[in-house]
Parts: sequence; C-alpha cells; structure tokens
Amino acid sequence: MAIPVWPAELPQYPLRSGYQRTKPNLLRRSKPEEGPAIVSAKAVLGVDVITWPQIFTTAQRDLLQTFAYSTLRSGALRFALPDPDGGATKLECRIVPASDSALYTEAAIMAKGLHSITLTLEVLP
Repeated sequence: MAIPVWPAELPQYPLRSGYQRTKPNLLRRSKPEEGPAIVSAKAVLGVDVITWPQIFTTAQRDLLQTFAYSTLRSGALRFALPDPDGGATKLECRIVPASDSALYTEAAIMAKGLHSITLTLEVLP
C-alpha cells in the first residue's frame, strides 16, 4: 500500500512563529549516590517531534479533517510531508494526538474564514 501524501491544496510549510523540531533523547541516565551520572544508550533510533502551526481557510480545514480522519484512519497511518527545513526531501510522519480525546485542536477563528490549527507530528525513521 502506498503511503498517503500531504494534500497539495493544504499549506506545504508551517508558520515560522511556533514551529519547533525536537530531537529525541536516546540516553539513559542514572544518578548514583556519589559521583557523576551513569550514562548509556537506551535506543538506536528515535523520532523527531515537529510542532506545525498553520492558518487554514475553511476549505483547507475541511480537507485536513477528511485527510486526517478518512485517509489516515484517524491519524493511525503514516504519511509523506514536505520537509519544513527545506529541500525536496519528504518526511514520513504520523499525527500525535493532542489529547486522549482529540487528534488536534483548532484555536479560535482568527478572521472570517481563517482557522488556526497546530498539529504535532512525529517523524518516523
């Protein structure tokens, strides 16, 4: 089965304000009673986490909802997304749910027909 692709009709890059890319911590640290911490590797691979803020039109918001819930099966499937750091690279991502009851949250409407939505994505190895 082919990996779904982020729709071309949706914004291809996040807003600069609020965008973050967090690298995984692959270390295990333990503090003995005395001396420096003991450090060892706990994993070989990890996932980057991207905070993807964006302004969507009403039509784009509706398309995002269809993509996330129908195409991605409520966020369970991975998808290809343009790398927000540039280049022709496509990242394989999955949506990280905003909470136990929400896949993502839409903030207050900014202006008529504009919606502020921030997705949290994990970049899969």
